[in-house]
Amino acid sequence: MNSESKIKRILIAGGSGLIGRQLIQSLCNNAEVRILSRKMRKVEGASVYYWNPEQNEIDPESLYNVDVIINLAGENIGQSRWTKSRKEALLNSRILPIQCLVKALDKLQLRPDLIIQASAIGIYGSRKGELLTEESSLKGGDYVTELNTKWEVESKALLPFCDRLVIIRTGLVLSAVGGIWPELMMTSPFRILTWFGRGEQVFSWIHLEDVGEAVRYLIEKNDISGVVNLSAPGSLTQRELMHTIGRVLDKYYLYLGIPEFLLRIIIGKRTTLLLEDQKVYPEKLLRHGFEFKYNNAEDAIKAITGSIQ
Repeated sequence: MNSESKIKRILIAGGSGLIGRQLIQSLCNNAEVRILSRKMRKVEGASVYYWNPEQNEIDPESLYNVDVIINLAGENIGQSRWTKSRKEALLNSRILPIQCLVKALDKLQLRPDLIIQASAIGIYGSRKGELLTEESSLKGGDYVTELNTKWEVESKALLPFCDRLVIIRTGLVLSAVGGIWPELMMTSPFRILTWFGRGEQVFSWIHLEDVGEAVRYLIEKNDISGVVNLSAPGSLTQRELMHTIGRVLDKYYLYLGIPEFLLRIIIGKRTTLLLEDQKVYPEKLLRHGFEFKYNNAEDAIKAITGSIQ
């Protein structure tokens, strides 16, 4: 534990992804940021250290006097079809990094004050009509729920190696540089905006900037632990979201729903990701005084479209 350090030493696993890059930007001015990567490329604002969780390899220097570890490692669940081998790869990409960190931390004399472990709102499953807070029960069912549950169960192995463990269940990320935005705007060049199925499923989102600020807040507020929902309070249905995008862009669009049967033909079982109904609420963050920069989708979309134009 290194509570006397004036400048925190923060280690990010999975720092080359969308959220990792945002965290580097949010944290580097007031902390010494290190990232773990298989590729030893220079990263602005951070020092890069080698690791390969599949081979249980990690540079021990990366952990020297570290105050905070943020583990974001895990392959994109929506990237390709869920074959048997793909499911195995998705699970291993989440479990093996945790196991690698546990083995490395077990050798340390000084251990971090805080470990922030990634998860996702997909753990809740499709829950039409429910307001989902950190206290909501978990119900089994689909593959996404099962994967995220195994991820969080494995995360508990980190508990003995820190004073505080926070598990962040992140919503769908809105950003001009990645996240769900490219998929939402896929048909916009044809003046068409689409939703999936009937479009009545609730879409729980968070702007990328708020992800970075929320994580920084969690580092500073040492009385927050356990599960934390990283999702904006202003969730809305997919249909409402697409109409909001059209209104902000102030252009004429044709609005269409893509039928479920067609989605299943095109992307198979991953259709689950597009049809899940999850009204996730960040009760713990709000109770502890965190203020979202983007409370509602309209403001978030204005920020995104303004930065693109």
